[in-house]
Amino acid sequence: MGEPEILLAAVRAALQADVIVVSVHAADELPLDLYVWIDVWLPRRSSRMGALVALIGVPGNLASQAVRTQEYLQAVARRAELDFMTHERTVPDEMSVAAIPNDGPSRPYNSGTAR
Repeated sequence: MGEPEILLAAVRAALQADVIVVSVHAADELPLDLYVWIDVWLPRRSSRMGALVALIGVPGNLASQAVRTQEYLQAVARRAELDFMTHERTVPDEMSVAAIPNDGPSRPYNSGTAR
């Protein structure tokens, strides 16, 4: 999303989507582009039903970062009046998140938004 055209397309998609999926590999810092993208669409999103789904790959030694990542994305969902669902996966440091096998359903989380 470092290019303006890509960022604009991603913002437009988030504004119209019923489900927004964010897939990240928890690290010391989330990518700056992710924060920029969220900061652009979040105040412009009209209230309507939907969900924010967070898929978080977590190296075993960074479990605390996964909690911060989850809390941040949960707060984004709450502000956007979206339901929040998350799924964490512990990954060896040398394994890429794309190579993670699917071993079960995600854990739903209700953000408490009344519909």
